[in-house]
Amino acid sequence: MISGCIENNNKEKTIIVFCGSVSKPAIEEAAKVFEEKEKIKVELSFGGSGTMLSNMEISRKGDLYIPASPDYMEKAKREKVVDPESIKIISYLVPAIIVQKGNPKNIKTLEDLARSYMVENINCQKIGRSEATM
Repeated sequence: MISGCIENNNKEKTIIVFCGSVSKPAIEEAAKVFEEKEKIKVELSFGGSGTMLSNMEISRKGDLYIPASPDYMEKAKREKVVDPESIKIISYLVPAIIVQKGNPKNIKTLEDLARSYMVENINCQKIGRSEATM
């Protein structure tokens, strides 16, 4: 998801983007192409989606907010940080289970992955918290 922010105090031709870290490679490439084509600087800030939302609220700056999950966009709408009419879905995140070569622990399902000895801290990432409830 992507959204335009409510207030833009930016006077120069610069677009300020607050983005969840998971999208960093794609957004960096898109920003590079945009800068070359449009001759407008793109200032990128990456971090956790909640941190990026807080940074936008505190700084009262920003043109685009790209969180990693829809719940952060809903929070941004509730707090009137983004323009609800500007929200567009631009990508989906698809989780993947990556195992050691040869799959020595025979992980084939989410149930296999959920065994307590498989995952050190399932609450570490947003997707980890979501997957724990599946």
